[in-house]
Amino acid sequence: MKKQQLAALGGMVASLFAAMPAQASAWVGTADYTKAPGIIGNLAEEAKTELVGPFDKYDFGTGVVLLESVASCVSGASCYDGYYQSFVTNHELTPTPLTSTKLNNSYEVTVTANFSEVVTSTGVSVTGGQVKLWLDMGVDRNFAGDTGFSDGYNFLSGTIVGGAGTVSSFGALSFGATVLEIRVDSYDTAIFEPDTIVGGDGIFTLRLNFPSDASFINSVNSVQSHTYNAGSDLKFTADGYVDLAAAPIPEMDQYALMLLGFGLTGVLARKRNQA
Repeated sequence: MKKQQLAALGGMVASLFAAMPAQASAWVGTADYTKAPGIIGNLAEEAKTELVGPFDKYDFGTGVVLLESVASCVSGASCYDGYYQSFVTNHELTPTPLTSTKLNNSYEVTVTANFSEVVTSTGVSVTGGQVKLWLDMGVDRNFAGDTGFSDGYNFLSGTIVGGAGTVSSFGALSFGATVLEIRVDSYDTAIFEPDTIVGGDGIFTLRLNFPSDASFINSVNSVQSHTYNAGSDLKFTADGYVDLAAAPIPEMDQYALMLLGFGLTGVLARKRNQA
């Protein structure tokens, strides 16, 4: 395999979340999926979801990333458009998985993403993309059929701001790893408590040449309706997770300015009362 192609694998789930915005703190909260539109009152009780949490991480199961070669690229580099899809195996309160008896039994949470990346001899640069989380009242995902990943309720969407990937080898096996930056643009505030999510951070790994993955990956011929072309494209299995990030907490000097402002307001009010 060409070195640039191998490096491209490091861009893998370059489709997903990653490094938290500056000064952002970890988000810890709950998700009540019964708050999603159309669920309460329209489904049998046993089909409804449960309140999950507190948690701070979505852990993804084995998914698929497809990299389509882009003809137009900067000199000395290779460019790809990437597509990824997977599903949530667990909600975690780091590092402990939470018990969620109905997840992947009565309902599923799936993830889809698309991204662009530039591959050079020095590494992978992710230049942008989007990511979405979906709630589906039924477990219908099918990798071989390329169905059931984006047919539910889109309850969280984000923009990939950037990221970088690397590749490492251990004996005959190779891994790709990518850290990304994502800005959460919208989410259903009725589902999450508290509603202070602004981004996430995570590390995603690509299994490049695992014999145990062969039957699974060979059964997948398209991702998000993008057909795999063996002559120019790449496809691989990918694992990952995302830690959610909350809104930035004011620095101490910001608190000081706030207190000073409140103090001045009180002084002015007192002087007016004495006048």
